[in-house]
Amino acid sequence: MTKSLTVACIVAALSLSACGGEPRPTADELSNALTSNDSIFGTALSDKAADCVANILVKSDVSDEGLNAVAEGDGDRSLSRDDMNSLDGPLTAKITACLTT
Repeated sequence: MTKSLTVACIVAALSLSACGGEPRPTADELSNALTSNDSIFGTALSDKAADCVANILVKSDVSDEGLNAVAEGDGDRSLSRDDMNSLDGPLTAKITACLTT
């Protein structure tokens, strides 16, 4: 249940993020943000889970702007429809696998 809630939080946080013109963040930057207690998700992931999720997100079709919002902990931005579509289906399943292994 907690793992599903964390996936839902990741998707929700990404849906609130986007906008800007910064380069795509690295997996390390995203992982650091995901392990922070004051992350955009309101909870810190384990190092292993954060590394896994970060690698998936960096390789995904989620925009640079959306990923930068995650890396910066900026929940005031919103994702484009394309970014939201990128999070559906297989990507959500991959993130869930990161959190359950």
